[in-house]
Amino acid sequence: MRAAIMQHETGYPTARQDFASELDSLIRRIQETPRMYPVVWRPDIRRALMRRRFPYALYFKEIENGIEVIALSHHSRKPGYWLARL
Repeated sequence: MRAAIMQHETGYPTARQDFASELDSLIRRIQETPRMYPVVWRPDIRRALMRRRFPYALYFKEIENGIEVIALSHHSRKPGYWLARL
């Protein structure tokens, strides 16, 4: 995830901070209601889309004490790269 945040350093002055804030917000929403996000792979991997202007999806699975992040993926860069992590 660090690479994605660093990528947003350029473009405009608050891009990195906005991206990190949006990612934090998404993770909080997932932790509150993980089952509201659709299962997209195998029986337990779900996808949550970032809101607003960032074209990223966070892939995760629910575990006993929270969630496990599998990947943070840009919509048009190396689609499905994270599947090798399974």
